[in-house]
Amino acid sequence: MRLTLLNDMFYAFSQADDIKADIKNGWCAGVTAKVSFWVGSFSAELGYGSTEEWLTKYAYVKAKQSLQEINKDTHVVGSLQTMLSRITDKRDVTSEIHLPKFDGRTCKVALSVAAWLPIISPGINYALMLGDMGFGTHYSKWNANHIGLIVRGGRRLMLFDPNYGLGVFAIGDDAPLTLGDITAAVGMLAWNHSLTAYYGSKCMAIGTMDESGLNERVELDLIERVDDLVRASKNFAV
Repeated sequence: MRLTLLNDMFYAFSQADDIKADIKNGWCAGVTAKVSFWVGSFSAELGYGSTEEWLTKYAYVKAKQSLQEINKDTHVVGSLQTMLSRITDKRDVTSEIHLPKFDGRTCKVALSVAAWLPIISPGINYALMLGDMGFGTHYSKWNANHIGLIVRGGRRLMLFDPNYGLGVFAIGDDAPLTLGDITAAVGMLAWNHSLTAYYGSKCMAIGTMDESGLNERVELDLIERVDDLVRASKNFAV
């Protein structure tokens, strides 16, 4: 999926710098959950004629507002910690994001930030990662240790990384989304955030999960299994 960041729809954010509290490690899940909760999923009842309009005029605005409100909460530490959530072992749906069933639906993105000598050897880390992605090798040491958010609305895709910021991308083709596309998009967020963010560390997408911020939404896989059971049960109707 070819993605182009819309420069007028980028909001820089870093949990290390923009959260006024002493504890920040591991807060990516809480911040992502907060953003996801504010955004919700597309609903015609909101008054928008398409998911693309909803994404650009509502979801992005709500996501940005949620980040701006973090430090206005006098109990910021407690409120974020109560919203902590983690990626569970579920099916990767990255290649399905372009399908109608994921239009206007928030998903979590499992990410990996390089934890071994990122300052000294970012080029080596990144080269190994690209080799793994392109040739199926397993030389890089990238483990899921970071969580972000992704949501598609029509020909627009919104991505949030708690280390770099929030951005809306234009979708330039009809190809499925890949982990490489997400990794490149995170790099665009980092580049727009600052040169330090871009060159200081490298981030790789590990998988996309059909989960909302607080896991309050029923997964599509479960809905489809229930529908299959309902259809099958009709064959046995008396």
